[in-house]
Amino acid sequence: MDVAYDQVDIDNGGGGACTCFPPQVIERLYKAGHPREAEDILRRILWWGERLPYWGDSIVANQMDYRQDTPLQNTIGALAGAQMVIFGMFGVGVSAEGVITVRPQPPSFAPELKLTGLRLRGHVLDIAVQGGAFTVTVDGVTTRSPLGTSWGMRA
Repeated sequence: MDVAYDQVDIDNGGGGACTCFPPQVIERLYKAGHPREAEDILRRILWWGERLPYWGDSIVANQMDYRQDTPLQNTIGALAGAQMVIFGMFGVGVSAEGVITVRPQPPSFAPELKLTGLRLRGHVLDIAVQGGAFTVTVDGVTTRSPLGTSWGMRA
């Protein structure tokens, strides 16, 4: 028995996690070149978007629920999910020197992905993944590359 376990304290020793933690771990796994491990964790939290009307502070892991003892609230930490998709799954990067890179790693359950209208450093990017390749459209010009490679431009 774990004496520190407290089901009510969902995000700190209980049966769940703070909303921002799992997406941040997933993003880091994608960036570190571990897409299978990232996908494994992502599969475990996909129900959040399907079952919960908002992502509050903490989500219960051992049942479909959110933390009940805190006021209903949205948390800015829930934006970690969007960061995970953009910078992890789609592999978007922006260097200090102004180089934008894209290297998508689609999960097996979603081999076709699309991200449209991403605004970075004065440019608008659309990224689409389909059939073992990806396209990047920047300001109306499209480039196609095979998955597993990186696309880049100086902005």
